[in-house]
Amino acid sequence: MSESAPLGHALQPKACPSVTARHPLLRALWLLGGWLSLVLGFIGIFLPLLPTTPFVLLAAFCFSRGSARWEHWLVNHPRLGPMVRDWRATGPCPCGPSNWPR
Repeated sequence: MSESAPLGHALQPKACPSVTARHPLLRALWLLGGWLSLVLGFIGIFLPLLPTTPFVLLAAFCFSRGSARWEHWLVNHPRLGPMVRDWRATGPCPCGPSNWPR
């Protein structure tokens, strides 16, 4: 996403040939990994022992490698997209001493 894009602006798919797998088998494996992660994340909504967010983030990573179209769909999804956009904008939560409880 470009630095000048407003916060509410939908992310555009990144069709970078160096990132998206060129080989059809690799592309299929990335897509399979993305869909498997997304299904596990969906199951995690209902099962308390299975986390949702890490699987959605893993699906976004896999889709970014395998298909710009599916990455775009996930990033712009009304329920799942904010998780991915927040992670890409801020990264993991800060863990330094300034954030320790006092």
